[in-house]
Amino acid sequence: MPTWRYIFSLRSKSSFTKTWVPFTQIRNSSKSPKVGQKPILQGALGPPLDFIRPKEKVTLPPLLKEVSFQQKKFADCVLLTKVGNFYEMYFEQAEKIGPLLNLRVSKKKTSKSDVSMAGFPFFKLDRYLKILVEDLKKCVALSEEVIRPVDDLSSKNMYIRSVTRVITPGTLIDENFMNPYESNYILTVVFDPNFFSSDISNQGTAEDKDCFADCKIGLSWLDLSTGEFFTQDSNLQRLAGDLTRISPREIVLDESLKSFTTHPIYSFIQERKYFLSYVENRYQSLDCWNKFLEKEIDPSFIKYCTKLEVTAGCTLISYIADRLQNSHPNIQPPIRVSLNEYMIIGESAMKGLEIRSSLYQNRYTGSLLHAINKTVTKSGSRLLTRRLCAPSTNIVEINNRLDLVEKFKLLPELCSKVINLLKKSNDTHRILQHLLMGRGNSYDLLKMADNFSITKEIHSLLSPLESSSAFRLLLLNMHPHDELKQLINNAVDENALMKQKINEEEETEVIAQEAEEILQDENAQVEIVKKSLSSEFDIRQSFKENWVVKSNFNNNLRKLHEKLQSLFASYDKLQEDLSKRLGKKATLRKSPAKLYYVHLKLSGNETIERFIKKFTQAVLFQSTKSTASFQLPGWTSLGMDLENTKLHIHQEEQRVLKSITDEIVSHHKTLRSLANALDELDISTSLATLAQEQDFVRPVVDDSHAHTVIQGRHPIVEKGLSHKLIPFTPNDCFVGNGNVNIWLITGPNMAGKSTFLRQNAIISILAQIGSFVPASNARIGIVDQIFSRIGSADNLYQQKSTFMVEMMETSFILKNATRRSFVIMDEIGRGTTASDGIAIAYGCLKYLSTINHSRTLFATHAHQLTNLTKSFKNVECYCTNLSIDRDDHTFSFDYKLKKGVNYQSHGLKVAEMAGIPKNVLLAAEEVLTLLPNTSKPTSMK
Repeated sequence: MPTWRYIFSLRSKSSFTKTWVPFTQIRNSSKSPKVGQKPILQGALGPPLDFIRPKEKVTLPPLLKEVSFQQKKFADCVLLTKVGNFYEMYFEQAEKIGPLLNLRVSKKKTSKSDVSMAGFPFFKLDRYLKILVEDLKKCVALSEEVIRPVDDLSSKNMYIRSVTRVITPGTLIDENFMNPYESNYILTVVFDPNFFSSDISNQGTAEDKDCFADCKIGLSWLDLSTGEFFTQDSNLQRLAGDLTRISPREIVLDESLKSFTTHPIYSFIQERKYFLSYVENRYQSLDCWNKFLEKEIDPSFIKYCTKLEVTAGCTLISYIADRLQNSHPNIQPPIRVSLNEYMIIGESAMKGLEIRSSLYQNRYTGSLLHAINKTVTKSGSRLLTRRLCAPSTNIVEINNRLDLVEKFKLLPELCSKVINLLKKSNDTHRILQHLLMGRGNSYDLLKMADNFSITKEIHSLLSPLESSSAFRLLLLNMHPHDELKQLINNAVDENALMKQKINEEEETEVIAQEAEEILQDENAQVEIVKKSLSSEFDIRQSFKENWVVKSNFNNNLRKLHEKLQSLFASYDKLQEDLSKRLGKKATLRKSPAKLYYVHLKLSGNETIERFIKKFTQAVLFQSTKSTASFQLPGWTSLGMDLENTKLHIHQEEQRVLKSITDEIVSHHKTLRSLANALDELDISTSLATLAQEQDFVRPVVDDSHAHTVIQGRHPIVEKGLSHKLIPFTPNDCFVGNGNVNIWLITGPNMAGKSTFLRQNAIISILAQIGSFVPASNARIGIVDQIFSRIGSADNLYQQKSTFMVEMMETSFILKNATRRSFVIMDEIGRGTTASDGIAIAYGCLKYLSTINHSRTLFATHAHQLTNLTKSFKNVECYCTNLSIDRDDHTFSFDYKLKKGVNYQSHGLKVAEMAGIPKNVLLAAEEVLTLLPNTSKPTSMK
């Protein structure tokens, strides 16, 4: 067994040290203790207790310690840590997320244990953020090295690693994968405090549930990429429509609601697949908003804003502050959205009318937006989408928009010139927001300067029309900002920026290649480092910069660039002197490790000796058989001067760019007005082009209750038929005129009833966004709400059948439609027995006729309703039909609507078209004649 003894080792002539070392002690030793002493204990003896050092605790390296800490702090996020040219994930996150991103998961060896890791090159950040945030619906925290605050004395290191931003679907700002044609809203919803304490949602009387539906809520939403900020007062029954209209990328609720995951409102949000987040509300009043806004809140907003809206805004700002960490959001002052300012289109109507996406596969193609969108700018497309989802109810505003469209339609050459200029413009809203948030760059400045030039050209084109009230306000807002354009063009070197972009692309390719080699062979990293160091030997390349500010912009830059050129001349002279004395074997070099040194290729000892004789101040610090490295004070001094001059130029450029940025953002108010004017021009010219190409006409929009459309068409269906060279059959519609406000429509399946219903609702929407409409003549009285009850499906998620969903939507219409509303209802009661369905449909018609007085198009196969409603003076019957060839029994649809009743739905004919077997059809025809209250079917023979 080992024991311990001292050994002495000589450290110097005057001192020695003693060390404990193990020494083997044999049991049963012949040596015995002296008299009076206790027997010596046999076995292993240790060193004195005061000599034993405590066992060192094995810990993780500093980087991994910090990663572990940040993963715990941001537990709901995937942490991406920037290390060199890579973003990396560690520990369990690497094992779980790495395979989802198709990344190789490897092991990093540490003294404690092997740690899982996965990563990707920094320039692929946007690609993986898109997968993580948009596809996998993850929060991502970015950890990067930042300069340590001056007052932080905890370490001597200049940099610290910190989470600079948390990225979620609703907090995107300038990521390349953002859809530039859509707004990127984040929304907070705040409920009445009593809402979650009640159980009315699951039980109670109809009156109780009405109270539940009327529960007040506050909404607040913003787009960080543009700074647009809105609030609205609403209620629970309108929430579905609000969400469809706003279309947020993320919904934020108060932290206190996390425990209510079984509440119906939670399933309501989950069912619609919104990204849901929670935050602890740290703010309580409007005063807290001001430090996040670019200017103070308007007094009129403060006057009308409700308590729930304030709470919603506070919750939203709390979340943004938490996610952006130390970045300042620079939000625009809030705009309060009032229900009286726009046409309300509910969730069912938004889907049924296919406003933003088609019913088929929920795609943009086939939607109303797709059918009419001819905008050429990204911000113009976003504005058109917002207007389609919330058409105006302000007659003056609508007619001002129609005036612009009409002018451009009458002046097609001017319209074309404006469109061509707008195509060259950039997204002023988002560029300005980048600059306001301190995330802008030289490219953004040049884009802004280009917009100023384009604005000036457009202003010149429109100036002759300044006398027109339609153009006067636009021209006032289109300030060309010549002084800002001149400032940017005088400062920013566009050619240098182009070169910089090329260099960055080349560098990216090199890094990508190196990354691929590392992934293929971990041992390849050594060779890559050696290869990359070889490029450092070119001094001019080492100090070369693509300066983005012109060297003659100001005196400071001019002097610094002159000094830099002088230093390069000194470098050339020193290198020339070396070459003369020693030949090309001696070169001036620079590297991170050796700093500034002279490199010699040796051909014998005479070279070193010659160098020392010529340069007596040179100091040899490294040599091999074939090379030697010397430090030369003259070169060291010159190299430091080069480095410092380069740094000073960079600092001066940053100061200049910041000064220009500050000057631009100081004009943010007029720049936002300019951006809005360009968007208005984009929409007006695009709608004028649409009207010209599709033969749309200007509607008369007034305060009446009329809906008069002559030769109306469905723009989506017409566009689809045009690809097949099939003409669309137009139809007239007169509801709300005089005493008649309801059309009861009968006819066969596939004969165009549903299309007719939808096209008239769409015509009202187009008229109120300020567009011409697909008709030969139209007069539209302002519509406050559009209600649609067309088609449905089971809602198995909430255990509701098709009929239940239909009845709930019908109930919503009957309780909320007003005289100014436009209602379209198709086949009410079809989800139950024929008699029940007819009874329910009759009840709805009577209620609409006597209570709501809404403009209504009501389609049905239950022709019995026409007899039941004969006494209703405000109901008229119209129908579609089939044209049948008696000789060969073929038939075709007659899509023309006529006054009267069609007592046959021709269901068997449609079934025959669908390919139902002949025997089935004959059996159906036979039994149909035996059923009571049915008309004689068309013979299948």
